[in-house]
Amino acid sequence: MELSPGTVVDRYTVDTLLGRGGMATVYRVRHNQLGSLHALKVLHTGGPHVTERLVLEGRLQGGLHHPGVLRVTDLVEIEGHPALVLEFVDGCTLEELLNQSGRLDDERADWLARRILEAVAAAHRHGLIHRDLKPGNVLLSEVDGTLQPKVADFGLAKALDTGSGPTATGVAMGTPAYMAPEQFRDAAAVDARADVFSLGAMLYELVTGRRAFEGDSMQEVMWRTVNGDYTPVRDHGPLPAAWEAAIDGALRSDPDERIGSVEDLLAIWGGDAAAPAWKLPEHVPTFDAPTGLHPSMSELMEQADAPHIAEHLASCAACRVERKLYREAFSVEGHAPRRWPRGLAGAGLGALTGLAVLAAGLGGLGQLVMLGPWWPPLLVLAAIGGARLGVGSHALAAGRGKGLVSWHLSPALLLVLGMAGCGMGAMVAAGVLPHAAVVDVPAMVAAGASVTLMAWSAAQLLATALLLATLGLVVWTRRLASRAFDPGPVGVAIGGGAVLWLAEAVLATDRTATLLVYATVVAAGGLLALLPDEGPADAHGRLVGGTAAALAGASAALGVQILDLQALLEEAAHSQQWEPAEGALAAQAFGEAWSQALNPWTLAWVGLAALVGLAVLLRGRARLPGAGRDLGRLAAVLVVVVGPAAAWNARVTQELVDALVPAWQAAAVAAQVPGLVLRAEGEGLVAAAEAMDPLVPGDQLVAVDGLAFHEAAPLVEHLAERDGPEVVPVTVTREQRLLEIELSLASE
Repeated sequence: MELSPGTVVDRYTVDTLLGRGGMATVYRVRHNQLGSLHALKVLHTGGPHVTERLVLEGRLQGGLHHPGVLRVTDLVEIEGHPALVLEFVDGCTLEELLNQSGRLDDERADWLARRILEAVAAAHRHGLIHRDLKPGNVLLSEVDGTLQPKVADFGLAKALDTGSGPTATGVAMGTPAYMAPEQFRDAAAVDARADVFSLGAMLYELVTGRRAFEGDSMQEVMWRTVNGDYTPVRDHGPLPAAWEAAIDGALRSDPDERIGSVEDLLAIWGGDAAAPAWKLPEHVPTFDAPTGLHPSMSELMEQADAPHIAEHLASCAACRVERKLYREAFSVEGHAPRRWPRGLAGAGLGALTGLAVLAAGLGGLGQLVMLGPWWPPLLVLAAIGGARLGVGSHALAAGRGKGLVSWHLSPALLLVLGMAGCGMGAMVAAGVLPHAAVVDVPAMVAAGASVTLMAWSAAQLLATALLLATLGLVVWTRRLASRAFDPGPVGVAIGGGAVLWLAEAVLATDRTATLLVYATVVAAGGLLALLPDEGPADAHGRLVGGTAAALAGASAALGVQILDLQALLEEAAHSQQWEPAEGALAAQAFGEAWSQALNPWTLAWVGLAALVGLAVLLRGRARLPGAGRDLGRLAAVLVVVVGPAAAWNARVTQELVDALVPAWQAAAVAAQVPGLVLRAEGEGLVAAAEAMDPLVPGDQLVAVDGLAFHEAAPLVEHLAERDGPEVVPVTVTREQRLLEIELSLASE
């Protein structure tokens, strides 16, 4: 909406256009009766929240009277749009003055600093927070031979005693180079200390001629602001110690460590020199010169493809930044890319990747049937994980971080599903075991292991792949054109992994797949080394990547332990057919390995993976607000979701193992002495119902052929090598009596 000269607006007539900003256009108008000059600020884009902000500006400022604050004199309406009538200042902005003059001398810097601090302190006493203090919002006019600053545009103000309303929406409003770090996190929760920070940035620029927080991109400026990364003011030249203390105290990133109020800041700044003789430089543009006007925000948003607007955007960084901030702040419809295509593509890739991982791990697609009913839900969870990664990468690319739980929930559910498969298989096997013929136990157990431990190991493998995919996607999304390389994580991974791998090769020759864990940890460390560290969004990427690396290494280490258990069980089943004694030993080794919930090597690899993930978090320059809370939530989900599944699986599988090892030993003995059919009872073996006469069910086995029974393997080996009669003496206890019975070695 344009107002041409001569247009009558309520009691005012438009003289000329003064300028345009992101949310309003400003005209110079004249009161029809009094002839006084005023500035008319007209909102040029709709929206109830924006309108409420403008109305609130007029109401709050209307009751504030201070020579350093631009007064609001009236509130009018133009074609349904509210407009503020403001005190007219015939001058320039502080930003324009600094752009021309650069660093001010101490006398003039002190004069302007104190006048600006006094004005903002008065506004705070009145109950106002500005939240967008910057040199462009300070107007300068000549008064009594010097320059008088006036703080303008309290349109982003918030009453100190209200906790709701149009500005309590959480939208980060302000200018990045001057915004307090807490405004980036939660604009609704800021207080007067946010203005203290902005004033510190302005004071820094007054006395140095440079901005405190500079960068080649908006993200870099935001990162430097959040992390308090600025050149100390003393490095720009000698200054009064009080000024240095005031600026450094105002620019603290943590509001609790910052100077608490503008009045305190003014007191620390100190002395009050007389007003210097000062006039506006003749060639500084004033508000009377509407040259070089920027297009209105409505034109920038709605006509971005028009040739003249596109040309202006190509040459004007300020308009590009303002347009981007406006889109982010008000979520203009039609500009937010849809997320579902990424989610759908991610789901498809997740399912295909899951299929490929399972096929590679099992030895071909035809082996999927070995997983029984568990392979479809495994693939479904892989697809869900892929979809979540697709949506998460979109958010990360846009600089919006999703919580760690959102990133890592699918791998956690895969672990739960694998444990459920193992536990349910163990329950079925434990129920069938007592009813099976003793000699059939090894074959039944070997077949059952294909569904139980294989389902668990497959889930661990898929979870590891999904976590590595998460890490790779974060690196690919955040790296962009960065050439950063952090040797810390990859150094920890390669060095620590080499030590563990070599130690296992020497000390634990029974470990079969540690190379898989080593490769996983090194791959994770290599990817982490590529993560950039240039802004707040990168800090979130490093948090996601670090936790993904730690969880991937832990998942791979646990998966290797499961593969070792599976190998021991398969070895026992294979040996039972040809070497019963070896089968009994392997079964006993399996039982001992299972009872040791996490062996020391597994714990060592888990610890190394955690160190690799921790390295990228500790070495990052950016501090991510809420990282501890996010990590706590992830830990809580893992404890609540994975913990009960792991405890249940461990209990039911341990019950199976407790019955399995004695049953295996009994099968090995029965293979040598067919009539000696035994079953487990307590820590020993007793005669089963199928035992040959004169054995009675329940007879406790004590010795065979004079060899006391402690472990099945030595006994079976002795019987296999025995060269003697076809009968063998068996010693048992029955009703607290010791009996010796002879049994034939020949099978009936």
